[in-house]
Amino acid sequence: MAIHSGRADSLRVPGAAEPDKREAQVRVDAAGRTSWFVWLLQRVFSFPAMLGSMLVGAVFYSARSFAVDPDLWWHIRVGQDIWATHQWPTRDPFSFTVAGVPWLAFEWLGDVVVGMAAKAGGLLGLEVLLIVLGSTIMLLLYVFATLRCGNSKAGFVAAAVLYIFANPSFSLRPQMVGYVFLILTLIVLELFRRGRTGAIWILPPMFWLWINVHGSWVIGFVVVFVTWASG
Repeated sequence: MAIHSGRADSLRVPGAAEPDKREAQVRVDAAGRTSWFVWLLQRVFSFPAMLGSMLVGAVFYSARSFAVDPDLWWHIRVGQDIWATHQWPTRDPFSFTVAGVPWLAFEWLGDVVVGMAAKAGGLLGLEVLLIVLGSTIMLLLYVFATLRCGNSKAGFVAAAVLYIFANPSFSLRPQMVGYVFLILTLIVLELFRRGRTGAIWILPPMFWLWINVHGSWVIGFVVVFVTWASG
């Protein structure tokens, strides 16, 4: 019997035990996916996430009337012309008194975004873009305030107070994208202050985009300079 057992062992196909290993690995992978899914659900349905959804709801409620800014049509037309010609305008094509004067659409990227929203969805597309930008601004304010105070409830209260002052400025123009970049700059600088030095490398590409979206990038430079000067 011993000889037979040894012969059986010698005749065993190499890797015969591998199915057990593969099954164990499958169970580990499944457990990992389950834990990741549970982690995601815990974040999505958490109390801080609920507070954030309240800020988004406030933006949706106020922006659904969509009060049109008089400058909006200018940005739409410039953006659509840039998209159609694939080049920046070098002379003013619209002015009556200074027609043909050299001119550069320095907010060209923001104009293109607004123009494409109008082309894709008309007034509804513009309204959706306004709600998305307003919601992004409020959520970033919420994140920044939470980082600063270390408490999501206090961060929500600060963001809610800021919403009262920010809401009148929520008009669909490239400056709203500038608001997003400004708050992102504050968040990056706060992370850098906390020792996450790698976060600072987000600023160069972000400023590259910001400069082509809206002139408020100058304020971002001032914020960085003040932070540096403050040590």
